[in-house]
Amino acid sequence: MLERANSRVFFADREPFIARCLQILDKRYRETKEGKKYRIAGTTRYKKFSERELTEETGINWPALKDGRRRSVPSREVVMALADYLECSLTERNDLLAVASYSPVEPLLKGDDLEAALKPARIILYKYLPYPAYIVNRNWDILEINPATLTLLGIEPQQLREMPPHVLNMLWLVFDPALMVRPQIESISNAYWVEVARRELVGFKLENRLSINEDWYREMMERFKVLPNFEEINNSADPADYADKEHLEFVTRLQRPDGAIIKVKSLFMRTGNWSYPQIIVNVPGDKATEDLFNRLGFQLPPWYDKYIIT
Repeated sequence: MLERANSRVFFADREPFIARCLQILDKRYRETKEGKKYRIAGTTRYKKFSERELTEETGINWPALKDGRRRSVPSREVVMALADYLECSLTERNDLLAVASYSPVEPLLKGDDLEAALKPARIILYKYLPYPAYIVNRNWDILEINPATLTLLGIEPQQLREMPPHVLNMLWLVFDPALMVRPQIESISNAYWVEVARRELVGFKLENRLSINEDWYREMMERFKVLPNFEEINNSADPADYADKEHLEFVTRLQRPDGAIIKVKSLFMRTGNWSYPQIIVNVPGDKATEDLFNRLGFQLPPWYDKYIIT
């Protein structure tokens, strides 16, 4: 709860916030005593989960916050920094945000919540998008694919129906050589495929940087270890290497079954209050691909020319 006095906002829920932080800190400390290790980012050292270390590693004046000398509400950035140090799960992170009166981080939608969010996305995908497009969830599972995507990649509807559900994931398709996407990218060159695979993993990690302690994230990364080259590329896919880029460009070249080499750019569309599910639309990345889109009957709007990547 926030209270106003003398034009300042005071942190009336400071004690519950501090208590929750200390509870999580003690939980992590006990985990380390049981053999679990949490590495300090950018070092070879492991966290001890002490109050002193918390202050040193985050730069937050924890003693002042704890004993009440700092009575103003901690910023959202401070709460997130504390949650990062504490290696919080999404539930724990959202607990801290809620006590500090901030909105929660989005979870992985499932069940009825996912179905409700999918309704507008499906309408847009099937009724209003003539371009190759598909819908993905936060874990990058592909939930819906429009016919234009199958046409672009040369996939028969029956082939799609015969695929096991677990392979319909953006990362899985990029890494599995038995499916159609990796061979079509690798036809350009193996080095180019490695570049694309690393970019996809970095993009996934950036999108889910607050979910790395979630069970679904850990289970997924463990399951993907059976894929050729996954562990090697995952270990080298460091988002910090892309820190100087304002945003990742998802432009990909691949070779269709008919031998044509195409270049597509992926655009990302949100359809409601949630970040996911999200629609990914593939548009031409060069003139040759634009011509192919026209031949395949994908109708492009007249204003599209200024967005072509050369």
